[in-house]
Amino acid sequence: LTWAPDGHALIALAPDLDRGFAQEAWSRVPRFAPGRVDDIAARVAGVLEVMLFSGHKALVTGGGAGIGAATCRRLAARGAHVAVLDRNGTTAQAMAEEVGGVALEVDVADADATTRAVLTAHDALGGLTDVIANAGFGIMKPLHEYTDAEWRLVVGVNLDGAFHTLRAAIPILLAPLTAAVIAR
Repeated sequence: LTWAPDGHALIALAPDLDRGFAQEAWSRVPRFAPGRVDDIAARVAGVLEVMLFSGHKALVTGGGAGIGAATCRRLAARGAHVAVLDRNGTTAQAMAEEVGGVALEVDVADADATTRAVLTAHDALGGLTDVIANAGFGIMKPLHEYTDAEWRLVVGVNLDGAFHTLRAAIPILLAPLTAAVIAR
């Protein structure tokens, strides 16, 4: 586990990718303007781009829209085969068609469904080398006005979803020891 200078966690799972290399790679990625989806996606994809994407097999949660969709586009443009996971099957399918990837409808708050989707993506792509646990959202109102159900929904997708995705994917990624994970 390597911490980037701006506080994001970068988990590098490759025998030749040490802490210094990961930090140096992160430092070469241009900074982004807050709130710009494409700029944020550029930063995420830029870290991975250093590792050469040709032939990589990437899974992106929340890939149907926003930062996830922009990340899918950038990964595919750099030669990666992409599995687009999203709770909205229509947007996942549209993005998968755009990037020549695979679409999977899944709610990452559901542990069993997420595990099945990760395994399906692995089979469809013929392996996994990169996982971007990007799915997330917020409810735009003051925290003290959240209902318990709204809070569980946000935590279920934003926190539990990243855990479910990584728990299912890391054993696959560790097998060949040539993979990378970014969780934001």
